Amino acid sequence: MVIKWDQPDSSGESAVTLIRAAQYVRMSTEHQKYSTDNQSAAIRKYAATRGFEIVRTYADEGKSGLKLDGRDALKGLTVACRSCGH
Repeated sequence: MVIKWDQPDSSGESAVTLIRAAQYVRMSTEHQKYSTDNQSAAIRKYAATRGFEIVRTYADEGKSGLKLDGRDALKGLTVACRSCGH
């Protein structure tokens, strides 16, 4: 599947009320091409074109994506998702 980040959703529906959402960004080293700031900007742009408002950012910087160990922000996001009841 190809996501067209710069184009609005083609479903034909327009959002009247923004949907509150959280974003998760991660970077294992400072030498990676896409920093957490770049990831956040791309997610916010994508969300804005689809009727979402990013209200919270969970970030794990300097963390490997191979294991959950040490990824406290991701753990926090999963706890928040479980507690919201959706």
